This record gives sequence, structure tokens and C-alpha cells, in this order.
Amino acid sequence: MKFPTKLNSRIGFLMNLIFILALASLLSCKSYSQNSGQGTNPKSTTAFSNEVKRLPEGKEKFMIKWNDVLRYAEKGNPKPDTIINKSDAEWRALLTPDQYRITRQKETERPYSSEMCSLFEPGLYACVCCNTLLFDSSEKFESHTGWPSFTQPIKENVIAYHSDNSFGMERIEALCNICGAHLGHVFPDGPAPSGLRYCINALALKKIKK
Repeated sequence: MKFPTKLNSRIGFLMNLIFILALASLLSCKSYSQNSGQGTNPKSTTAFSNEVKRLPEGKEKFMIKWNDVLRYAEKGNPKPDTIINKSDAEWRALLTPDQYRITRQKETERPYSSEMCSLFEPGLYACVCCNTLLFDSSEKFESHTGWPSFTQPIKENVIAYHSDNSFGMERIEALCNICGAHLGHVFPDGPAPSGLRYCINALALKKIKK
């Protein structure tokens, strides 16, 4: 079937016009999609940056996890800012008998023997031997174990980690990295995001108000 020449010309013109409009629409959608991505990504980045800035000082700089604990115990601990050495006689004179027994002789206090277990007011926790700040109350949680529990130290290099195979158990001992005081042990059964539980003797700590 043949159409008149003028009709063929008009049909060809309309088909070309439809093709051009479809192509223009496709290009417009692609451009909008790209521009939308450029518009949201900077906002997302800015929001994340602001969130990091709102975190307490130092909190965004590190997060110790169980693999880090194992690595420290096996290959060496972070270098402390300073080291405090005292003789056994000096430690005995400085500490109460119970504090000395826990921190210098590596004993363990009875569970639920301290009200510090249920103390969650804002503040900082320092080593009872050398006053080094160790934990922030914001990292403290109720573990129902009978000992004060924390998810992270206040700084990466204030805690030392040693393998402890005493009493037929394989554990990681947590010590003050400044003076070597025995604090307790760390376990991989804490809350997210670190998954750690620093199980600390209350007698090894002193509470300091912010």
C-alpha cells in the first residue's frame, strides 16, 4: 500500500520529532539523576563530619576491638605516655591492704562487694595507684557480673594486656599501662560496637567527678 508523497513526508517528520523528544527526555532524566547525587552526597558528608565533631574528644580517634586486644597481648602493648615505678614498700605505704592485695598481688575482689557496680553518674575513673585516667562513665554498663564493666578505655595506651593462664583458664589480664597495677580482665562478650567487656576490680579504681 502506497501513501501520497506529502503524507509520507509528514509521517517521516513526525517520527523524527518523536525520536528527538524521547532522546531529549532520556538525557534530561540522566542529568537530573547525576545532579541529585551531587546534591545529596555533600550533605551526607557534612552531616557525618558534624557528627564526628560532636563526639567527646578522642572518641572518634580509636576503638579497640578483640583482635586488637589479642595483638597487644601477643606482640606488645601501646607505648604509655609515661611510666611510674615504685618499690613494693612504697606501694604498701600508699595503698590500703585491700587495694594493695588487688592491684599489686593480682587478687580479685568478691563480686558485688562494691557499690561502684551500680554507679552510673557522669565522671571519670582513675587508677587507684597512680591516678592515671582509665575509663569514662559513658563507657560503663551493667554487666550483671558483680564487677564494674566498661566497653572502652579513655585512651588507647592507658591499658596494657597480658595473657593470663592462671587457675586453668585462658584470659587476657588488663593492667594500668603506667604503673603496672592489676585492674582485672577483658572479655569479648561486651555490647556493640566494640564487643568488649573490661571487667575491673572496684578497688583498683577511684571515681573522679568531671
